[in-house]
Amino acid sequence: MVHIVTAHWNEDLQWLYNLKDELDYMTISVCDKLSNPNYAGSGDCDVDTNHGHEASAYLKFIINHYDTLPNNICFIHGHNRAWHQKNPMRELLSKINTNSKRLPDFCSLNGFLTPEPDAPHQVQEWGRGRDRMKESFPKFYNKYMKHKYTGNGLRYDCCAQFCTTKDKIHKLPKEAYELLAQELLQCKDGIGMTERCAATLEMNWHKIIGDMPDRVQDVSSTLCINAIMTKKGSSYKNYIYITIGFLLMLYITINLLRKRR
Repeated sequence: MVHIVTAHWNEDLQWLYNLKDELDYMTISVCDKLSNPNYAGSGDCDVDTNHGHEASAYLKFIINHYDTLPNNICFIHGHNRAWHQKNPMRELLSKINTNSKRLPDFCSLNGFLTPEPDAPHQVQEWGRGRDRMKESFPKFYNKYMKHKYTGNGLRYDCCAQFCTTKDKIHKLPKEAYELLAQELLQCKDGIGMTERCAATLEMNWHKIIGDMPDRVQDVSSTLCINAIMTKKGSSYKNYIYITIGFLLMLYITINLLRKRR
């Protein structure tokens, strides 16, 4: 089974509901804003206001369900298509099959790799991703994160849509996510950049939950989904089935030839 957690505002979620009806291994939580006039939440991870964009919804779900988290979880936005996705989300999720293979510990569903952290500041701020975390979430950083970095610059897929596991989330205690959510509410957005606090977490999810290297090369949703949907031993099993079928046909043919003699 895989549980989909989607941060919703005004996106049309019919594509996701239709997909859920088609797939017997998928369950869904819709995290909406209580102030949304077009509220469509599932009631188990709603947030009061849209502060921090998808980050507040993701954290709300983790905190509310920490002790009963599903084994496999994908955190996504509400849209099916976006500029930062190589593939429609419906297509990606339809290929996830966890009945025979667990999801990777942490992987992106976007496939939009950020520029090198050494790129000019006006092009990309991932070059100071650690400092951004330290500045915006100082208590969480000092208590849970500062030992995880080897440098200041980060490199990973942008835009905060990823799959992970219960075990990976449990690497940090519930109190850590509660502290992060508290600091997110207090986080000051930059002038003309209302998504600044959310963007800081976007740069760091692969460190917070994934506990991955600062610079992860060649990240893509294609690689992630291939790993997810490739059933362990599937090629080997297909080879066995073909061989058995061939031997069975050979056996039948030999017996028919013997009867004719």
